[in-house]
Amino acid sequence: MDFSTIINDGAASTDASTTNSESNLDAPVTPEESEDDFSTAVENSTGEAWDSSTTDATENDVQNSESSNVTASTTEKNTQKPNTYQLINRIITKQPSNINALVLFSLASCPEIIFQGDWITSKNYFSQINEFLKDQTHAPLFQIATGVFIGLFQAESKAKLESKLIGLNSLGKPQLLTINQSTYPLNLRIGYSILDAEIRDENHFEQFINLSYSTVLPKNEPTPQLELETRI
Repeated sequence: MDFSTIINDGAASTDASTTNSESNLDAPVTPEESEDDFSTAVENSTGEAWDSSTTDATENDVQNSESSNVTASTTEKNTQKPNTYQLINRIITKQPSNINALVLFSLASCPEIIFQGDWITSKNYFSQINEFLKDQTHAPLFQIATGVFIGLFQAESKAKLESKLIGLNSLGKPQLLTINQSTYPLNLRIGYSILDAEIRDENHFEQFINLSYSTVLPKNEPTPQLELETRI
């Protein structure tokens, strides 16, 4: 056989192979074929068959997780704690009385050493205020700010309520709190407001607080002295 013939036959074979390869590249690949090729590649490399449903299961897990988070967030919002004014309204509903008053206890001054000491002393000082007021008033108390408490006082009549409020004046005198075997001064500012209607919302509650802050407690009026001298 002639050498040139061999060369020509080899070239023709190469051109045919190239043409077939190009035609294969130009042919469109369907998603099914692509997934089958990927599955075959995974099976050849790992020795295990590829299951496309695994991806779907993972996506479902993510969706279920997101759905659970949304549900949990909604549940937390629905179970929020009631506001202070709502708790006060509940007490009045469960234990109705003829007359009610809100009494505001706040600090008239605070010893400098409380802010200069350590954190434990400062924290215990303000927590002791709450305990002190509970022991002295025996009334429902609610903390509305740091060192600021509001109490609900109820009575059968205006006279009895006034008597209770007058008795609170003694707490306005300088007191002492014992913390870690040390004593610290306590000076309270006390005011009140008559609660003549149900508290509607936070703004309405704020109005009662503002009135309580600026209205001093009633005090015993001195009994007028008898005039023993005879005037001519």
